[in-house]
Amino acid sequence: MYPDCKMHNSVRNMPTLALKALLDISQIDLKYDLTQILEEIVTIVAQEMGAHSGTITLVNEENGELEMIATFGLPDDYSDKVYSEGVPITTGPSGVVLKTGKYYAVPNISAVIENARLYSKVLQKKTELEREITERQCAEELKIAGERYRATFESTGTAMAILEEDTTISLANKEFVRLSGYSKEELEGKKSWTEFAAHEELERLRKYHYGRRKGEKAPTSYEFKAIDREGNLMDVYINVAVIPKTKESVISIMDITERKRVEEALRESEERFRSLFDNLSVGVAMIERDGRVSAVNKTVCHFLDYSQEELIGMPLSELIHPEDLDADRDLFKPIINGEEDNCLVDKRYVRKGGEIVWGRLHLSGVKDDEGHIKYMTAICEDITECKLVEKALLAKNSELASVFARCKHMKAALNRSEQKYKEIAEFLPDLIYKTIMLDA
Repeated sequence: MYPDCKMHNSVRNMPTLALKALLDISQIDLKYDLTQILEEIVTIVAQEMGAHSGTITLVNEENGELEMIATFGLPDDYSDKVYSEGVPITTGPSGVVLKTGKYYAVPNISAVIENARLYSKVLQKKTELEREITERQCAEELKIAGERYRATFESTGTAMAILEEDTTISLANKEFVRLSGYSKEELEGKKSWTEFAAHEELERLRKYHYGRRKGEKAPTSYEFKAIDREGNLMDVYINVAVIPKTKESVISIMDITERKRVEEALRESEERFRSLFDNLSVGVAMIERDGRVSAVNKTVCHFLDYSQEELIGMPLSELIHPEDLDADRDLFKPIINGEEDNCLVDKRYVRKGGEIVWGRLHLSGVKDDEGHIKYMTAICEDITECKLVEKALLAKNSELASVFARCKHMKAALNRSEQKYKEIAEFLPDLIYKTIMLDA
C-alpha cells in the first residue's frame, strides 16, 4: 500500500488495528481537498490506534521546508508554535523522533490511498480464498463424517431409520430392511412407518410422532407391536430422537418378541411356583444368613398366626421359644459355615397371640457357584398334636407302669399266698387224720 517495497512489507506485518485503519483509508474519496484527505487519514489512524493526537506533514524533499500539515486532537496554532521554533525536519523514513513524535516521509499521499485500496482488494481476495479453503475443508470433513455416520448407521446391529415429518421413511439401514422384510428401494422415500404399526397402536404412535415435533412432551423410549411384510406380529422396543433444527427424527428399533415370550413363560412359571409354594401342606420359608425371614408360604403364616408382610424381614429368633434360642444358634452355625448340608430338629415356636406350638424343622443351605451359603431353606411341619399325644402317651405309660408295678406286687403276694395254701394243702390230710384219731 506504500510506494516502496520496504514500506509495503512492513504493512503486511502490521497488527490488526493498523490493517483496519488502512481499510478505512481506502474508502476516502480522492475528490476531497488534499488537506481534508490528510485530516481524514490522521483521524482514522489516531482513532484506530487509540491515540489522543497525531499529525501528518508534507515536506519538500529538495529544500526540507514544510509544505502542509494535518493534525488531530491538537490546537489550531500547533504548527505555528512548533515549527516557528526552527525544529529540523528530515525527509527519509528513518524513524527519527522529533519533539512532535515518530514520523515517516511519504512522497505521494494519493499513492497511500490507492495502495490502501489495492491492499483492501488483496485482503478481500485473501479472505475469499480462505473462505473457499475453509468451505472445502468443511465439505471434506462433512464427507468424512457422513461416511463415518453411514458406516455406523449401517453396522450398528440395530434397525435404524430416519423419518420425515409426514411419516415417510427417508433412510433405512440393512437391519431395518431385514426386520421389515422390504428392500431399501421399496422403503426409502416410499413407505410410511405407520404401515409397520399394529392397528391398535396407530393412534398412540401418531400422537407421539407429531407431538414431539410441536415441542410437546412425548416418550423417547417405549414398546409397541409392529407388523412385517408377511403380516407377522412382533413386539419391538423403540428409541426416538428429533434431529436438531429439523423436523426429522432418527429411530432405532429392537425386536424383543423372543424376550417377551421368555418373560411371559417366566411369569407363568413364577405364578405356578408361587401357587405351589403357597399351597404346600408343610410350611416353607427362606432364611437369610443373618437369620431374617425373606420369604414364607401361607402354611407358615397359618402356623404362626402372622401375615406374610409381618413375617418377611422378621428375625427368626423372635419366633422361637426363648428356652430353645441357644440350641437354635448352635443349629445354624454348622450350615452357614458349610460344615453340614442340613439338619432336622423339633422346636417350640411362639405364635402371635403367645400360644406355644411345636414344629419339626428341616433346615438346609443353598450355595452359590463358589460353594458359599447364600441363604437357607426351612421346611416346617406342625407337630403340636403329635407332641400332645406323645405327652399323653407318656402320662399313660407312667400310669400303666405304676399299675404294672402294683400288679407285680400283687402277683408276688399271690404267689406267696399260693405257696402257703400249697403247704397247708399238703399237711391238711395228715392234720385231719390226726384230728380224727385224737377225737376217737
